[in-house]
Amino acid sequence: MATERFFGSFESIDRVLRALSSSNILVYIESDSRTEIVDSDDVEWTAPLESKAQYNMNGERLIGSDPSARLMFEATGRKGRVVEKKVFHDDRTEVTRYAAASRYLEKFVSNRVTRHCDIHGLFRDPTLACGFDALATELERRGLPFYDAWFEFEEKFGGIAWESVHRGRTEMSLGIWQCLSASARDEPAWRIKSSQLASDVWPTARYRERHLILAGAMDNFDDQLFVDERGAVYRLVGLLDELSAEATNGRSFLEKMAAEWEMYGAIEESAPTTIDADVSEELVGRLSLSPLEEASDAVSRVFRSDQLWVWQHLAFAPNAAKTTLVARTPQAVVDAVKIAREIDPSIGVSVRRDLPGGRARLSALRAAGMSVREMF
Repeated sequence: MATERFFGSFESIDRVLRALSSSNILVYIESDSRTEIVDSDDVEWTAPLESKAQYNMNGERLIGSDPSARLMFEATGRKGRVVEKKVFHDDRTEVTRYAAASRYLEKFVSNRVTRHCDIHGLFRDPTLACGFDALATELERRGLPFYDAWFEFEEKFGGIAWESVHRGRTEMSLGIWQCLSASARDEPAWRIKSSQLASDVWPTARYRERHLILAGAMDNFDDQLFVDERGAVYRLVGLLDELSAEATNGRSFLEKMAAEWEMYGAIEESAPTTIDADVSEELVGRLSLSPLEEASDAVSRVFRSDQLWVWQHLAFAPNAAKTTLVARTPQAVVDAVKIAREIDPSIGVSVRRDLPGGRARLSALRAAGMSVREMF
């Protein structure tokens, strides 16, 4: 990942909220003192304001119905972007405006990441982030070491969040400082409970020789994210007590997330098929797959074609080597698994039956005479 520091300078930025008239709607753009003023003509809303303000993504009317319903939409302009969250009550509407995450990420991630950040409404909440000095003071107070990778992660990704419009929940929240600052008021949400990790000074833990620090959460805080002293990102699935390495750094973590969004957007029947070995080299060569370099690192590599996505999961502790397939058709899965079984007829194969297309893929593999496990 790039080591450029610009998150840490957030406190020094002149934050200017300027209300601009656009018909009967007030448009708020957050900018800094180094940019030119944004005119209302520079702002292009991603959907009609009336429609967005009245209905959620399921087409359900928000005003006068669910008092806790939440809604986000964002505007883009040449000089600034804003993500706006509205909470509708029977007697009032609460509006919170955040700078879009893409404004902070675009200097060191691909266009795929910034595009999907805007599509999904990722934003940066400055109250969940801190600068170098504040983090250093808190780590020192707790007797924790100063790893460069921890500071880099906080500076670049601290405060980045994603809240689901139609599910009314926090899908992702990144940053070390939010874990430290939230402990007093919401300690149970950040308590580390896992048989995979050895306890250490909170909010850190040990995995073998690695020193991990809490660095965020996913799935409405059911899952915890950690960063080790090298910058590698780990995910602890709380319900399963399952720890996995996700990426070698924060940038790669977001690149893989954006690649998944793109993959699932392109392939409707997205039930994955898992091969219990790394057979990606043979698949890539014989099926003419192209690498997705920006989403690839020492944890996993991504390859794709119009019909098939292949995720090569490398042996990066605690992960075992394996290959995951997401294919447009059941036949594409059959063709790929045949190649894997040519390499080793005993290779285990499993399919997620509960996801779209899972049953069809199971049936196609079994019709081709292949043994396959069902996963749920």
